[in-house]
Amino acid sequence: MTDDAHAEAALRVKIERELLAVGCNGVCGAADWTTGALAYAGGPLVAVADAHAQEVLCTLHGHTKRVNCVKWVRAPADAPSVLLSGASDGLLLAHVQTRASTSPWHTLVLCELTGEGEGITAVDGEVYAQGGGELGARVAVATTGRRVVMLETTFTSDCTQSAVQSQRVYTAAPRHTCECLRFASVGAVPAVLLAGCVDGAIRVLAARDETSLSCCAAIRGHEDSVRSIDVQCTPQPDRSSSASPAPARAREVVVASASQDAAVRVWRLCEGDVASGAAAAAALERSGLGSGAPRHVFHVPEQGSNATSAREHS
Repeated sequence: MTDDAHAEAALRVKIERELLAVGCNGVCGAADWTTGALAYAGGPLVAVADAHAQEVLCTLHGHTKRVNCVKWVRAPADAPSVLLSGASDGLLLAHVQTRASTSPWHTLVLCELTGEGEGITAVDGEVYAQGGGELGARVAVATTGRRVVMLETTFTSDCTQSAVQSQRVYTAAPRHTCECLRFASVGAVPAVLLAGCVDGAIRVLAARDETSLSCCAAIRGHEDSVRSIDVQCTPQPDRSSSASPAPARAREVVVASASQDAAVRVWRLCEGDVASGAAAAAALERSGLGSGAPRHVFHVPEQGSNATSAREHS
């Protein structure tokens, strides 16, 4: 389809206003959408609205300063809905939708930052099933103190009680402050965290040990701050021929990033086993990951190439 045909097709799109809200906080992460519900921040409060009915369903309390980010947690279908909120007061709250008619929302404090004046500017999270009826969760926040904090948390089956199991921290360089966060799972690495930064790079963070995160890749291409990231995980196609050995199982993540440079870029991150090449092993060594970390390195294919011809970013 030509550019003119694309433009003509775009003009035929019908756009309708579903909801008009006032008093919203003027920050990038202050609204998030899930099926049937829109959450947005206004001052120290979080509102949950039904956009189709054009009405606010409830207002959630708990913060004492401006809420900078809200995020619906990705969770199994049978799990309760969980909404995360982070604010300038340093509190990370989980608002859990319950089945009780008298009190349909329950609020938990997941984390309180201890740095003086340190606030939360970005958040992401995902819930997964565990044994014994419990749910596990990974939650990450970016802070005004240039830190990224990732929590491993367990929830009861109704998500009304939680317990933090581990906390890992990454401290960014002064010009690498994180603006947005997004979890992704690539192959055998269960919790990769993508961080969009003010220098235009997307940094790939992974657990280094029990207390810290390490930057194992920096994906460059944007010319200004990366403000939003979304991902889609897909099985990696098997490009091997019958004459060559079958490659190890791998997955790839398609990443869409939006930046202050007015560009949306799409990337494809592939998992590679460091045992398969000395160059990959050297890249992992340069990243500073210890021998106890998952032995994987990430690749970003060159423009116009397939996933077998990749440029390493470390």
